[in-house]
Amino acid sequence: MLPIQVYPHADRTMGTPAIAGPAALAYDGVMSETLPITTLKHRFIRARVPSGKLVIGLHGRGDSMAGLGWLPQTLGLDGVNYLFCNAPDRWPPGYSWYDLAPDQAPGILRSRAILVTLLDELMAQGWAAADILLFGFSQGCVMSLDVGLRYPHRLAGILGVSGFLFFPELVAAEASPHAAGMPILLTHGTEDDRLPIEATREHVQLLQAGGIPVVWREFAKGHTIDVRAEVPVLRTFLINALGLLG
Repeated sequence: MLPIQVYPHADRTMGTPAIAGPAALAYDGVMSETLPITTLKHRFIRARVPSGKLVIGLHGRGDSMAGLGWLPQTLGLDGVNYLFCNAPDRWPPGYSWYDLAPDQAPGILRSRAILVTLLDELMAQGWAAADILLFGFSQGCVMSLDVGLRYPHRLAGILGVSGFLFFPELVAAEASPHAAGMPILLTHGTEDDRLPIEATREHVQLLQAGGIPVVWREFAKGHTIDVRAEVPVLRTFLINALGLLG
């Protein structure tokens, strides 16, 4: 059963996990390891059953890779591997993918290049792009959309929570041909006072008008991930996008 609570992951870390060994960290009791990738500090949580499905989790500003560490146990998807990454810039108490307005663009472009390299590294190691899904919260949502819509190989999908579309005027020209056929779910809170929902609604309409079939869900929440109402929707999307029932 899913726990009934709300996780406020926007702008703070959820604590630093204890190191349990040279290559192991515990996230909510789940042991993790590292992969031979060089782009970002990360932790890899192996699927409970052998699987090539991979969810890459990208945190929000001021958080860290630990902030999404509750996902594997809460989602309860045994056939999914998880890769949680720290953003490249320090933003105490955690990290950031890009700077505050009006200076977001340079950091977004830099982080885009880093994440594209990460995906390329994973593919070189045998992960199939079609089995990789980008999951992001807040800034992580922004980066998931920015990279996922442009990546030249078809990904399993994009799941973005409480974010928005940067460079919306460029998406039509820069989106990959695969974007129109890729599962995308965006969710947002109607009570979000950090990233008001109105701009994201407009961005969703822009994507849909451009032939990118975004699924849009609104929840009565703030800048959070709501486990009771929202996580079951995220879970169903992941099952379908990753083909876990096949």
